[in-house]
Amino acid sequence: YVEFKGSIPRKDVLKEFMDATALLFTSFEGGGAVVGESLSKGIPVIINKSAGASSIFKENYRLFIENSSEKKDFISSCSKALIYCANLPSKEYSKLSDEMLLIFRSEINWNSKGEKLNQIYKQL
Repeated sequence: YVEFKGSIPRKDVLKEFMDATALLFTSFEGGGAVVGESLSKGIPVIINKSAGASSIFKENYRLFIENSSEKKDFISSCSKALIYCANLPSKEYSKLSDEMLLIFRSEINWNSKGEKLNQIYKQL
């Protein structure tokens, strides 16, 4: 089932992460620290393709939410991703969780950010 938590006191966030199957990040903009926090715990992130944080995922990432101006299509895309996560066999979910940890370790660190900035500066 899906539970919308709303705002959670900082002291309770880790407990909520440990109980989560996935993070549904529907923002159309920005990154949000919650994406990195989820990845650091191996929690799969269901994310809108246009969100700033989506750039850390490969183009073939299975849990992208398709952009749509139609509310029903957007909801359908979210639902499909949630059902996919919820129905994964334990072994497959564990593999997906490991992928999230790998993304966190390789993409969300100062060395990676510095290298990306360096590449941008070289293009100027």
